[in-house]
Amino acid sequence: MNFDTYLASLKTRLQAYFSFQDVHDPQFDLVAVFNFKETQTVLTKNNVMDFYESKELIMLSCLKDFATLEDSLNESKTLLLEATNPSRNHKATYLTRVFVTETPPDRNTIKLIKHFHFTKIFHFFIWGWAEVKVVLVSLQDGKVYTNPAGRQGKKTYQISSK
Repeated sequence: MNFDTYLASLKTRLQAYFSFQDVHDPQFDLVAVFNFKETQTVLTKNNVMDFYESKELIMLSCLKDFATLEDSLNESKTLLLEATNPSRNHKATYLTRVFVTETPPDRNTIKLIKHFHFTKIFHFFIWGWAEVKVVLVSLQDGKVYTNPAGRQGKKTYQISSK
């Protein structure tokens, strides 16, 4: 499978939940956003007492050189904090950073992905939290590697056998 086929397949899977944004940065091949707002009401749906918001961003790029991976992971921390707006109504912000590569990764790259961790807590969870999920997809051997935070969504990024 090549990168363009995988990208089209992933867009099809995500389009029901995520809205795609125009990519202004050549570093990213896909940027998708999901916003969720949960409200608490009294008597009618128009009497909103309280609400909280969650947000998930997916930023996908084709990884040509494994040497730039560590810099991209560190940049993900900055991207997450820029996308987060902590407040009383903020619950969670997730940044899923997806790297797609045509060649299988080496042992050090897999170790870097699996041990990457970044979570930011705002006001003892009262103002929510932010977390980076990392996914590395190897198109040649069909394997998907994640950090512990990204493990839950691993099936979304697996190469379909169709």
